[in-house]
Amino acid sequence: MKCVLPPGTGGRGQELHGGQGGEHIKQLLGLGRHDWGDIHFWFAVGFIVLMVVHLVLHWGWIKSYIKSLIGGGGR
Repeated sequence: MKCVLPPGTGGRGQELHGGQGGEHIKQLLGLGRHDWGDIHFWFAVGFIVLMVVHLVLHWGWIKSYIKSLIGGGGR
């Protein structure tokens, strides 16, 4: 699967407004480069929140497992 994102503005801003071949790709699915960056950021924040919730919910198991690795678990 190949998706082409709009080019960044790293020194090419004049090309895009001058019409020298850079204007054919400005959006993907109706969203520009910065819009996709915002979506990526918020998905990352949501993923981190879910990871923290997951660790909190399994904290008892994590502590028991680490104790069994370090202390031998009473064997």
